[in-house]
Amino acid sequence: MSGGLVVVPRLPEVLPARVEFIAADHPFPSVASVDAAKSLVTWGEQLSDRDLAICVFTGGSSALASLPPGGVSLADKTTLHRLLLASGMSIVEINTVRKHVSGIKGGRFARVLAPAQILNLTVSDVVGDPLDCITDPTVPIPHR
Repeated sequence: MSGGLVVVPRLPEVLPARVEFIAADHPFPSVASVDAAKSLVTWGEQLSDRDLAICVFTGGSSALASLPPGGVSLADKTTLHRLLLASGMSIVEINTVRKHVSGIKGGRFARVLAPAQILNLTVSDVVGDPLDCITDPTVPIPHR
């Protein structure tokens, strides 16, 4: 498969060919964020073992592509994000909670992309660059 899907807070003025852009919300997830996550899953399910998924994470993915797990409403997930961001916790602690309350984080998106190969390109704004925190849609939750 060729092409791609990019989730951003604002659509660029010029859109490249063969790459679909979806605008979603940040810092709090919205219906657009859920739709974006579902679109990523649908796109990823089409990949084969002959494909390379180039995943670019530059921050904000927790809200931009937000997929509440079964039994959790979008309203509950948005409230959780608001409480976490106001809590004073570090971003590593916040993302640890977020990935446990997600249908796409904690490496779950990597499972969708399988059997394709994954190349992560990550711009970190988190001290220490913990991969399971900053690229966690494609990096599994560590078992410590």
